[in-house]
Amino acid sequence: MRVIADHHQGSFSLLVEQGAGEFHHRAYPRLRLHVSIRKSAEIEQRAGADEFDLGIAMRVLDPISSAQHHPLNRETLHWVAAADYRLPASGVLPLVVLPADCALQRYALKRLEQNHVPFTLAHSASGIAGLQMAVAAGLGMACVNASVITAGIEPLKASQGLPTLPEVEFSRVAPRADERALIAQVRDVLIGELGHR
Repeated sequence: MRVIADHHQGSFSLLVEQGAGEFHHRAYPRLRLHVSIRKSAEIEQRAGADEFDLGIAMRVLDPISSAQHHPLNRETLHWVAAADYRLPASGVLPLVVLPADCALQRYALKRLEQNHVPFTLAHSASGIAGLQMAVAAGLGMACVNASVITAGIEPLKASQGLPTLPEVEFSRVAPRADERALIAQVRDVLIGELGHR
């Protein structure tokens, strides 16, 4: 079975991998799993193709969200920085960002622009691990979902003048119309296992 999950899921991605491993060794010892981590936009674009059996994508829960999904989990979004970080006196926020095709990063920049908060792109990371290291090292601040917050990174206080942020939702993309019954059964049991952790 091919599982593909959004790269923002942090500990949830690890949960998918660990939960899938425990599940398939216990319930389906002959089942082979291949877990891939990708961007949600890519997962949604490829949902109708025969590239994966279970797709887990993330979307920002704002008023214009309209994708058809099956919710699994929700997390809060936070503006974060290193534990000892001080906002610059200039008021221009140095941001640590992911590539421009990351939907969450585009959303965060849009929120800053809408609220007339000045910022500069101080550091670009190619993935979540790089973003975590750059923020923990004090290179700037970032917008992340709760499960991405690790040791050395803390949410900034609302009193610091940053725009409010909504939640994000992790959900499974709709299955293919020609999905085999066995795939549907295994997927549903696996999702049930993850939901009880």
